[in-house]
Amino acid sequence: MKIQTHFYTLTPYDNLLHIKSFLSWDERVVLQHFTDLKPLVLQFYMGKKWGLLHDARNWELSTPESERLSNKLVRTEITGTLTHQAVVTGKSELQKWQARNIFKEVTNYEVEFFTDTEAAVDWLASAGYHMIPIKDDDTL
Repeated sequence: MKIQTHFYTLTPYDNLLHIKSFLSWDERVVLQHFTDLKPLVLQFYMGKKWGLLHDARNWELSTPESERLSNKLVRTEITGTLTHQAVVTGKSELQKWQARNIFKEVTNYEVEFFTDTEAAVDWLASAGYHMIPIKDDDTL
């Protein structure tokens, strides 16, 4: 069970949402991403603590306008009971820099940046978040 577009994949797990980002993003993509993301958060994570694993290694950055919009939306649209977010940027210093700009004003949940997925998964697991499949009766 997942949402797949050319720009991202959203895969909900029991207490962890896995996002993979691809290609370059503009404001239109950011708005669609949050339009797709919000119902998942409401359906699967409302009322319980959850973590987010964002694999941005295949993301090719964003326009400055979409960076500002993402910065605003990550602080207002998905927070609720989100407690931990791991962002995997790979080795690109430019991706790290832009990802840090997007999340720089987040204060209501922990955000950590990683170069590899294994370290990010380990950090989330230490906080109690795992890729456990959602039961069959939970549908999109």
